[in-house]
Amino acid sequence: MLDIIANREGKSEFSQPFKVKFPHRNWPEFHKANHSEPGPKGLLRHKLDSQHCIGHGHGTWDLIVGEFS
Repeated sequence: MLDIIANREGKSEFSQPFKVKFPHRNWPEFHKANHSEPGPKGLLRHKLDSQHCIGHGHGTWDLIVGEFS
């Protein structure tokens, strides 16, 4: 399980044009609506906000306030 969390990879190309036109027209609009930002290895990260996401891990994980279930 730790390997899946720490070494996962995605396929997003944040530098490439946004391919989905609805409901977001571009990456900045998508990130704003989803409270996200580009992360390592083609994955999304939660945007730091000091309330829910309080930090980014050294790998592909974020530090989120709350309980895990």
